[in-house]
Amino acid sequence: MRIGWLKLSSVFLLLAVGEAFAASNDSNVHLPLAYGTMEPPASGSAYTDPAFGTSIKRITNAMSTDNADRGGKLAWIVNEYSTASPFNNDNSRLILLHQSYFGLYDGNGNFLGNLPLEINSSSEPRWSRQDNSTLYYHRGNQLKSYDVSTGFLTVVHTFSEYSAIAGNGETDISHDGDHFVFVGDGRHVFVYTISADRKMTAFDTGGNAFDAVYITPDNNVTITWLQAGLNTRHTGIELFDSNMNFLRQVAHAGGHMHMSRDLNGEEVLIWTNSNDPQPACGQNAIVKVRLADGVQTCLLSLDWSLAVHITAADNTWAFVETYNPSNVVPPSGWYPYTNELLQIKLDGGEVRRLAHHRSRPLNSYNYMPKVTASRDGTRMVYASNFSLQSILGYSEEYSDVYMIVNAPTNSVANGASFQVNAGIAPGSIVSIFGTGLTGEAQSAAGAPVPKVLLDTVVSFNNVPAPLFYVSPTQINAQVPFELPPGGATVEVRSLSSSVVRQTITIATAAPGIFTTNQQGTGAGAILHAGDFRTVSESAPARPGEFISIFCTGLGPLTSPVADGNAAPYPPPETILTPEVRVGGIVANVSFSGLAPGFVGLYQVNIQVPLAAPTGNAVPLVLTSGGVSSNIVTIAIQ
Repeated sequence: MRIGWLKLSSVFLLLAVGEAFAASNDSNVHLPLAYGTMEPPASGSAYTDPAFGTSIKRITNAMSTDNADRGGKLAWIVNEYSTASPFNNDNSRLILLHQSYFGLYDGNGNFLGNLPLEINSSSEPRWSRQDNSTLYYHRGNQLKSYDVSTGFLTVVHTFSEYSAIAGNGETDISHDGDHFVFVGDGRHVFVYTISADRKMTAFDTGGNAFDAVYITPDNNVTITWLQAGLNTRHTGIELFDSNMNFLRQVAHAGGHMHMSRDLNGEEVLIWTNSNDPQPACGQNAIVKVRLADGVQTCLLSLDWSLAVHITAADNTWAFVETYNPSNVVPPSGWYPYTNELLQIKLDGGEVRRLAHHRSRPLNSYNYMPKVTASRDGTRMVYASNFSLQSILGYSEEYSDVYMIVNAPTNSVANGASFQVNAGIAPGSIVSIFGTGLTGEAQSAAGAPVPKVLLDTVVSFNNVPAPLFYVSPTQINAQVPFELPPGGATVEVRSLSSSVVRQTITIATAAPGIFTTNQQGTGAGAILHAGDFRTVSESAPARPGEFISIFCTGLGPLTSPVADGNAAPYPPPETILTPEVRVGGIVANVSFSGLAPGFVGLYQVNIQVPLAAPTGNAVPLVLTSGGVSSNIVTIAIQ
């Protein structure tokens, strides 16, 4: 089916850029507007932060959600903790704490169902990094797993030498997805390797009081002792190897923190030095600590009135929430960064002020947003009571959860889904994110798409790529068709910047479905095949109807098309026929190939299954070559 430019452009601006509106490197005081009167939107709707311009989506409504454990309605829904990412590896699922148990949501924040009640608020469920459907959790002295797709519960290992194991509330699975650090019976700290089913040597804390344990990116371990001290054993934060051999003290005192990798790949601790008796830099500062030698770099200093929670993506960025435990009302007691959500680059070169979280200390703990990020840093969620206890008389412990979708930074992402960890396919559209990529912005005039814009050149393994759009922070390009599967180096060269390099993996197929909000989430860019109208809530698809899905990254074609050239009519088809599931039901695929008249854009025509569920947000996912796309939604009635 041929789709003309005017028809398709009415659905979405294919290569439009999502601008980052947050204030960057601004240290002024920004007061939240209508602080005591502004109410949040309904669940599922978004609002724009009045001070910083960031789009924020409310994803829960606790007061109208059934309490599956105790009956009635919930009083609060929150994310568990800053250092425990609620997102799975491809951001297609997340879990949120429904008071005593967990609810399962899709990556857009749509509620899917409740987890089994034995996966409770004390069981510390953590997503696998190797399987997007598996959660690990502990119960008694057992490590168990739960498959959210099949509902199967499995015992991974029973630690019979202990009556109970725990992660002490703050630890997550290791970066390689194969290790946990646990505490047996509140005393013995050890590393467990999942693939080898092996418990490493345990360390007896000997009655010395400690708070948290973390596993580092290289599978080392830190213990945060309750006692502060300078180079004295069992004080501050100490580093151990995976066999629990002591290596060094890395900080003089405990504090909210998270692990990550620095821009050069070194493992680092992002930490607040507010409890440090002899701080090396700043006051009440967010500090980067290099674990190899304990060298500290001050990233941001805050007023002493502010406390923080810290989360970090796998590299490049840390995310920080500040909160004043006193119920200050602006402008009184309002200092720079008060009650804000911040994005801080790990080299200290950039601080992005994203939003005021608008959560006030109307209880002892639930008011804290505990901001947490996805592993790739493209999504973050946090809790807020929005002062609705005061405005609407909500219960004292009330909170709901909000989501911010960030553009990936210093990364090469699928141009439709913005996923950065699923490989990149030849011929696909990609978005390259960074800073100082070019001096200004410019778009290509049309096809054939040029390989130079504003003296900027992008190459994949030294093969120049067609450029749709270039700007200081984002470049949209087409991956050359001739690249073979395997590792590839992406280089950006321009007159205004030095060479920027990223390493990616080239996959045979790496599908991504375009969405109408141009963020890779929500309603897919899907047309009715009969009249080319956009499928939407006001114009839903019907069971049995043919529709066209627009995507990229579907891999090799039956006949070649030169890089940067528009697809001809009739267009070449894909060698691999994708599988499309609508509401979990496999759909009949009538065509899969390039969209005629476009560069790098693929089109998949399907028939909506007669048995497909109905609703305004039915999930739709496409799989090609064993790789699944982002999950989008479609309205079916």
